[in-house]
Amino acid sequence: MNWYEAQAYCRWLSDKEGMPYRLPTEAEWEYACRAGTTTAYHTGNTLPASFRKNATMAVKAEFVPLHVGKICPNAWGLYDMHGNVEEWCSDWYGPYSKDKQVDPLGYVSGDFKVTRGGSHATHVYYLRSANRLGTVPEDKHWLIGFRVVIGEMPKTKLLPLPEVPLNQQNVVQRDRNLISKSPDLDKPYFKGPRQFVKIPKEAEYGPLFAGHNHCPAIVECPNGDLLTIWYTGIGERERNLGIAASRLVYGTDQWQQASPFWDPPDRNDTALSLWFDGKDTIYHFNSLSVASNWAMMAVVMRTSTDSGATWSKSRLIIPDHWYGRQLSESVFRARDGAIVITVDGPDTLWMSKDEGLSWFNPGGDIPGNHCGVDQLEDGTIVGISRTKDTLTMPLSISTDGGKTFTVSDTEFPPVGGGQRATLLRLKEGPLVMAGFGNIYGNTHFSPVMITTSTGEKIQAKELFAAVSFDGGKTWPYKRIVAPDAPPQHIEHTDGGAVILSKRSSEHRGYLSICQGLDGIVHLISSRTHYAFNLKWLLTPPSPPDPEFRVRHEVETFDGPANFDLPNWTDYKAYIGTFNGQGQYTINSSMPYGGLNRVIGAGSFEAVFSVKNIRHPNHTVIGFKDKYSYTWNVGIGPQGMGHSLKDSEAPVEKMSAIGKEKSEWFSRYYSPPESLKLRFVYDEKTLRCRFFYGINGADAT
Repeated sequence: MNWYEAQAYCRWLSDKEGMPYRLPTEAEWEYACRAGTTTAYHTGNTLPASFRKNATMAVKAEFVPLHVGKICPNAWGLYDMHGNVEEWCSDWYGPYSKDKQVDPLGYVSGDFKVTRGGSHATHVYYLRSANRLGTVPEDKHWLIGFRVVIGEMPKTKLLPLPEVPLNQQNVVQRDRNLISKSPDLDKPYFKGPRQFVKIPKEAEYGPLFAGHNHCPAIVECPNGDLLTIWYTGIGERERNLGIAASRLVYGTDQWQQASPFWDPPDRNDTALSLWFDGKDTIYHFNSLSVASNWAMMAVVMRTSTDSGATWSKSRLIIPDHWYGRQLSESVFRARDGAIVITVDGPDTLWMSKDEGLSWFNPGGDIPGNHCGVDQLEDGTIVGISRTKDTLTMPLSISTDGGKTFTVSDTEFPPVGGGQRATLLRLKEGPLVMAGFGNIYGNTHFSPVMITTSTGEKIQAKELFAAVSFDGGKTWPYKRIVAPDAPPQHIEHTDGGAVILSKRSSEHRGYLSICQGLDGIVHLISSRTHYAFNLKWLLTPPSPPDPEFRVRHEVETFDGPANFDLPNWTDYKAYIGTFNGQGQYTINSSMPYGGLNRVIGAGSFEAVFSVKNIRHPNHTVIGFKDKYSYTWNVGIGPQGMGHSLKDSEAPVEKMSAIGKEKSEWFSRYYSPPESLKLRFVYDEKTLRCRFFYGINGADAT
């Protein structure tokens, strides 16, 4: 039952029995659950197995016996306070007040109603006495129920709304005629890269996370500001995800620091989109999971008529949690006036012909997932998507309003893991798509070839953009998405280091695209913003510079506080500290994380000396090309492994139990406390070798 239905039941029961039945406040619920305890659960700091009903990250509705009153009650005789189903509370969700409160009632309004107690089919962490969950009050599914209390509602004053986040502060309303002024559209224009994900690396516990930021959307607001949103968390399947935002204020050059945007507490919300209707309204669409994962989602919509300074309440527009509810990025206005959104699992369209009040699915499916879709002037719907088992990126065409699609091949290779292509029909008429080239050199895929201004042909292996004037049949104009400048080091998805040049760009990321009133196209990856116009897309690039080459140098720790060598980049979420005496400590909140840098192309020899290894389960040192082929040595609790799977012969290695020949690893009774590694790569022979020594031995 949803929150309103639970309230209706309380009113019905009160009228029937003449007693003041109602939902508990959040404070009452936790007070009753704890029954005087201060531990994680009323049973102590661990939860007995009898409370754990399918305690896992469930991805679908499953039958789980939920008998009530069969497990030991708490000290006050209350049963089933941990698990079974989440229980609605009366409060609107919001941050706890710093002030002391008696009988608190929560906030005067909000987007989410609190639920408590956790449920079956979820990890026990979310069953703690203190754990706060919530969702939109219209939401209902197999993980939420309620219990009633008897008593009049406390007379405590409701809390005023909390301060709005940075992305909603000081939003200036501007004349659209002012922001329509643009650079000369008859001259090529390109600006970037500019980073829009700005989160301190120390952010490990929310509401923003340095570890994983992905799946963005971008829109130009009515006032000319650009607004981006994306999910932030430690992993895309988790319950602790939230939606973050950043704003590029009109007339400024850099994005603001990231700030929270929308976050149903402890509810996965990986998929999202933004759209401006061209008049005065921004639409925010978001998928809403029952718990973790993205398999069973509903879709929520809210709107803003003041460029994102304020937003309407979240409203379920596709309320049933099921497959095919994970939003993709594309939203457009159809020729018949309908608003069209795209979803994954399978890829399909949902449409509204009454400005978002009601929605329907026309029935047609697009192969794969993460589709980019738009409509041509003649009403034809065109889509591209990500597939696993095709040799090209498919082109899907519908001439009947999305009821059916025909599929054909494009000239482009399929995009893969960590990648999402995007598609947009420009105001000038042609289609522009952005995707990724044949980054792995797969011989089954066709290369994306680009002709420079001198007639030289180069291959676009990474992020590129292309233009079609015939509805996607041919794409004669292509460019690598990078400035016409010397090679430069940038951070891409989750902080990894890449080289941006006239021959290379980002090799992965989820893409989103929009076109401003001034004609400028804005393309974002999972971290970076690029801006260009149609003339730039149609202009052949200048010849590329030579490859970025290895710089031969010696680097040592030299800073008083932090690792401060140039060109090193944070990867995922980690905190590094230097003690000023040659010791550097990495604490990572992710399954993997640390430092990385671009060293360039060419032969090299690299020597690492690592001492005081504290966590051998997670220590890896090595090299990774930008296409994710990895050459590394990993130090584990029982052995040392390497990734060279094509060694010329088995490698003889020393271990604590004598000599052992193995192609893959060296075994020992206890992990080493120190390690010396020497990596050698010969560009001419393409031969990789490594030498090592443990516990003080040289790397021989």
